[in-house]
Amino acid sequence: MENGKVFSQENSNIVTNIQANDANSLYPSSFNSLEHSLNPYTNNKMYMPARVLGFLDARENVKLPAYMKVKMSVEEYRTFEKQQMMKILSARGEDEKLFVASVKGSIRATDEERINGIQTEHGLLKGQAADEYYISKSINFPPIFRNTDISIDENTLGNITMNQINKLGKVPKKTPVVRKLTQLIDTQGKFMSFDNYYLRFLIDTCHFVVEDVEQMAIFSRIDCFKPWVERMMRQRIEHMRQGNKGGEKYCKLITNGSYGFDGLNEANFAKTKLLNYEKTQKHISRQDFSGLRQINDDLYIISYKPPTYKCKTCLQCAFFTLDNAKFWYNNVLYNHIYKYIDEDRAMIVYVDTDCYTFAIAGNPEKGLDQGFNEIIKDKVYYETHKYDVFPDPTKGKSDEKKILGLAVENIGDRMFAAAQKSYILHKVRRGRDGEFMRDSNGKFKMEFKIGMKGANLKRNANTGDMDYLSEDENDDEEINEDIFQEINETSFKNNVGNGKPISAENMIFHPKKINSSGQYKMAKERIHKIAVSGINTKSITLKNYVCAPFINGLSSKDYIDI
Repeated sequence: MENGKVFSQENSNIVTNIQANDANSLYPSSFNSLEHSLNPYTNNKMYMPARVLGFLDARENVKLPAYMKVKMSVEEYRTFEKQQMMKILSARGEDEKLFVASVKGSIRATDEERINGIQTEHGLLKGQAADEYYISKSINFPPIFRNTDISIDENTLGNITMNQINKLGKVPKKTPVVRKLTQLIDTQGKFMSFDNYYLRFLIDTCHFVVEDVEQMAIFSRIDCFKPWVERMMRQRIEHMRQGNKGGEKYCKLITNGSYGFDGLNEANFAKTKLLNYEKTQKHISRQDFSGLRQINDDLYIISYKPPTYKCKTCLQCAFFTLDNAKFWYNNVLYNHIYKYIDEDRAMIVYVDTDCYTFAIAGNPEKGLDQGFNEIIKDKVYYETHKYDVFPDPTKGKSDEKKILGLAVENIGDRMFAAAQKSYILHKVRRGRDGEFMRDSNGKFKMEFKIGMKGANLKRNANTGDMDYLSEDENDDEEINEDIFQEINETSFKNNVGNGKPISAENMIFHPKKINSSGQYKMAKERIHKIAVSGINTKSITLKNYVCAPFINGLSSKDYIDI
């Protein structure tokens, strides 16, 4: 970033291998409270919150406690609360507290650095240049994962995305605002909530400057989840050693799903009933109806959303699990991987909530399993700490699935990523033992892996354009084979390069009216939908198809590809 503009420039490096790194049970790792040297906070542990110890509030509409009305005015009280919150934010070591704070800020230079300047490899930088220096260090992987409101217009998204929207005929009559989870450099001028680990990482590592703070809840510490997580992980590893895939999958689902089961219990938000055909007909027309499933000719499962519900979930634990995961996900990358690799030769081309995939410009003479070995810039640090998160091959399965660790999920030679959950990777096949497979000549055996959200890949060897076809026994309508396309590498290339959408087919059960008297029956419906549209609303897509983050105060015209 320079002079208020964001520049994207390709370098001369050639990709030699792709490596997808996946976090081991990221959510259980986040509430396990295991001590780790890469965590610099609260005695190297990520504690979980328990009892509320205090609450600070500096909002404009704050009501003074009765005992404070005599002592100070509302403005004095707000100033006092903010000073207390800023003191807690800056505390380190023994004075650190567990909290959730609502703050407003951005990655930039402090006011003092803007005036006095900062010494960099480019010389002394002051003012806006100092801000842009810190932004440039984080812009390739923005560390703030948050939901934000995004306007669907050219000023926000740019002409590449808007042209694709126009091409598919999805132009809205009014400028809508959608809320999306994306990666950011700042809080977009709004207050956002963070837990203490995530916020302190942003401040200490990414130079996030807190410009304002309005609320803070302070909690006591607990680490009572640790014994359960460690016991389940030991059982999972033991099942893996015995070759018991069912037992291994069971332990994996229990530990990885525990956050969803305990933190987001959907039973509180949706209810189900077993009804006969007649009562099912009445419930379909109700406003709270959400779905149904047929059991037999006269029995259906009806799901509906009640107008009120009760929630007994410990919400602070759910919030800390999410933010601890984001803290650890970013911390491993910024304070570990980036310490020893050459960032100009390893670019992240695809991210998910628990993995990042690198395109690496290594040694063309080496194989696809070279990993980061050919782009190490700090060999002393690498040799000392390379097994802090990655598995040590001499320790077997126990280290491969360790808590707070990373594993190499896939290696390959090329990848096309259209969006989150939408990609195609040409990767090396794995055998039943989990090892990468080679042929008789010693070459890796390759295959394609397709990720496509909202599409059943088993049904989509061939798919068509957007249409809606019935498939009950009385329907003899034939499918137009000319409209079908194969989901393969070429279709992903055409989507990324030419904007051609990728279609997919799903099968659903749907109530279908069979006569004028209002009788319905269950019919199978074949839905042809656009699975990958080529429309990216989570960032700004440039002409070279680089995706750049939204930055508060900049429009799409301020992003330039060279």
